[in-house]
Amino acid sequence: MAGNLANLPRFATERVALRPDVLVCPGSTEAKALQAATRTLPIVFANSSDPVGSGLVDSIARPGRNITGIAFAPRLLWSKRLELVVDLLGHQPAKVGWMTQPEEVVNRVNEEAVLQSAEQMGIKVERLYVREPSDLDRVFAATVGSEALLVKVNDLTMALRWQIAEQALRRQLPTIFETRDSVEAGGLMSYGGNFRENWRSAASLVDRILRGSRPGDLPVEQGSRFDLVINLKTAKTLGLTIPPSLLALADGVIE
Repeated sequence: MAGNLANLPRFATERVALRPDVLVCPGSTEAKALQAATRTLPIVFANSSDPVGSGLVDSIARPGRNITGIAFAPRLLWSKRLELVVDLLGHQPAKVGWMTQPEEVVNRVNEEAVLQSAEQMGIKVERLYVREPSDLDRVFAATVGSEALLVKVNDLTMALRWQIAEQALRRQLPTIFETRDSVEAGGLMSYGGNFRENWRSAASLVDRILRGSRPGDLPVEQGSRFDLVINLKTAKTLGLTIPPSLLALADGVIE
């Protein structure tokens, strides 16, 4: 099952057994599994919101281990997503939902970022924990009273993005995701790092490692490009008119 974190150690061990020159993975959770399986093979992660706090690296400037990659600041991004919710609705919501998989390695730092940003804005956050597909009905039942839904990207919510978008539409609940994929699946809006750009940066790190650099000597790079994508078809179904100011900021519009 996609998003089943119990499978990661086995998958990591299988990849390490192949003895590749470099191991490449999407995020912190996968990187932790690979790091547990090898302390010698080079590892490059493409997206991490807390590489130091999650124990992947000793520091941003000097990772100091067999790993490096691309990072971004969760507080900045979740604060911006909440601001987008306010712009979208035309008022400050009393409550929003936040969907996540609690066992994910970087869940704590992201949850803290959401709660702190929301508290500063006077918005209550309903935490909605999803561990398997069968949790969705229960989770959406708990969104009553929320004016929007923020969704944390991970393997599970990515695998369930069509179902999440469908249930949100059924409940007339605007959804804010982290990646364009979920907007293409029917979600209303996404704001987050440009994953294509991050993978290019990760590929550059892989190239340097293959040319002889040690991962521990290569500073973790900070993701600097962020994209806003809006699904106008979904907005119409929800009866929402996207403010022109928001449309002007969009990097992508799905009609």
